[in-house]
Amino acid sequence: MLIWPIPLFILFFIKFHYEQSFKNMFFPIFFLILLTLDSLYYGVFMLLFSFIYECFFLLKKFNIKRNYILKLFGIFLIYLLILSPLFLGILSSIFSRKYVGNWDTDYWSADIFTLFIPGTLAKSKMLFENANWWQRIMTNSHVGAENQNFLGYTVLILSIIGFITEFKKRKNKNAKNFYLGFWLILACVGIVFSLGTQLKFLGYIFNVKLPYYYIYKIFPLVSVPGRFILLTIISLSILSAIGITNLSESLSKKAKYLFYSIIFLLIFLEFLAVPYPITTYKVSEFYYQLKNEKGDFAIYDLSHRDTSDYFRAAGFHMYYQTIHNKKITDGRISRNNLAALNYAENGPPTSDFKKLNIKYVICSKNSILCENFTNYPIIYDDEDIYVHRIF
Repeated sequence: MLIWPIPLFILFFIKFHYEQSFKNMFFPIFFLILLTLDSLYYGVFMLLFSFIYECFFLLKKFNIKRNYILKLFGIFLIYLLILSPLFLGILSSIFSRKYVGNWDTDYWSADIFTLFIPGTLAKSKMLFENANWWQRIMTNSHVGAENQNFLGYTVLILSIIGFITEFKKRKNKNAKNFYLGFWLILACVGIVFSLGTQLKFLGYIFNVKLPYYYIYKIFPLVSVPGRFILLTIISLSILSAIGITNLSESLSKKAKYLFYSIIFLLIFLEFLAVPYPITTYKVSEFYYQLKNEKGDFAIYDLSHRDTSDYFRAAGFHMYYQTIHNKKITDGRISRNNLAALNYAENGPPTSDFKKLNIKYVICSKNSILCENFTNYPIIYDDEDIYVHRIF
């Protein structure tokens, strides 16, 4: 996923509010389209960011010019028009329910404590991982790489310092604390939405419906609410930067460099993910033989289908395809058309084998899924798989 367009979109979107130039109109559109095409989640998050920011801006600026309103409307109109084929397809899938990908939002809701303790990847988890409550939290909240809602102690402290010191500075100057309020609200929205549909605390699940439960009922798009924490991370990035600036403004040049280095080291150590977990799988020799076999043909891979669900098995088949480079009859993406999924999951009928040019059927040992292919000769057999040759 692309991360770098996020701060650039925010930069140019904020600049647009003070200078409605062509550049400040073009780049928000460009970066928002780029983010949406890369991940629909990022698109939704940036639209939510824009909505909250616009509310704050309109509350501050009572005398809004008509030209500004038209250009702001133009930014999002052009964005919607360019991506209209994508959005129409998404809306059609949502309302027709002809897709698979709506995850269990209760499960993918974050535990409150995941904001304050390292997740499963951070090296700093060693301080907590032997505790029963930490293991319970990791089990009952979203797992693996998704369970990285930890905001960091250094960042949290710097953000609090940044908010307080800047609030005092602006209060003394009789200035409205407009931006501080915005970043604070954005951080809170990210936290509340990331907690998802069901309250989780210290690994315990409570039958309490949270605000996002009702939002998801109306707009069932972001089915992994834990990812909303990105809005909080953006906000804390700004507030902690303010904190660093205010703390270091009275320091000498050398002292500033030392101070910045210490802050960097603290944040680096808190989020360090070493060693990063990598999974390796045993690959049958047959897939390497396929790689060297000439000809344009397909394979029907049924390995892992007896012991795994379709999505996991299809993942294996796509991994093996990176080795043999032949056509396969299945695969997986995050959002699947239901008709295509049913075809891939049930497999092509034998009457279609010739049309699809399927040369081999690969089966797991003792698989009941390959009973229809006993009339075809077995040309390979090892401890994990055996292979029928169709032609």
